[in-house]
Amino acid sequence: MKQIDPVDEYGHINDTYRVTFENEQGVKKHYILQQTNKSIFKNPVELMENIVGVTEFLKRKISANGGNPERETLKVIPAKDGKPYYVDSEGEYWRAYVFIENTVSYDLIDNPEILYESGLAFGRFQSMLADYPAKTLHETIPGFHDTRERFEIFKKAVEEDVCSRVDLVRARTQFKLVSDMEHKWKVMENIVKKYM
Repeated sequence: MKQIDPVDEYGHINDTYRVTFENEQGVKKHYILQQTNKSIFKNPVELMENIVGVTEFLKRKISANGGNPERETLKVIPAKDGKPYYVDSEGEYWRAYVFIENTVSYDLIDNPEILYESGLAFGRFQSMLADYPAKTLHETIPGFHDTRERFEIFKKAVEEDVCSRVDLVRARTQFKLVSDMEHKWKVMENIVKKYM
């Protein structure tokens, strides 16, 4: 191993590091190493079962469509015991992925072309997972994907405005927060009911 660097931009929940190895010929290979935040993810084993299930499913789809699964989805590196995670002497869970070289990540986008391409990429991702056996997934954070409940929490936060930010958002976006979102929510609910 040549170097380990903390990488804040690759992980906001888990502690994330970029690990660099160099072979005898001087060729460097990078990996992502993460310590799973057990205060957020109470069952890291189920979390990793989800990740492995989804990434293996995506690899098959990407390959079948002539894509490059080495660049288009995560590659989990198993521990020596074959598990997709390692548990250290303090009971902390670690996972490793191959670092995908020559990629760019954005926190904020001010270019409509990049925004459009990211929408296409997300759409492709969703499309590839359309026939994934969702019943095999574990709920790793209870209620996290309960859109209705999260929207109710959002509405309450807007009403209470504890940090006095609502007027700032309105001033910047000319956005009628709750009423616009309420309308969009009803449209989405109708679409889901129609197709589910």
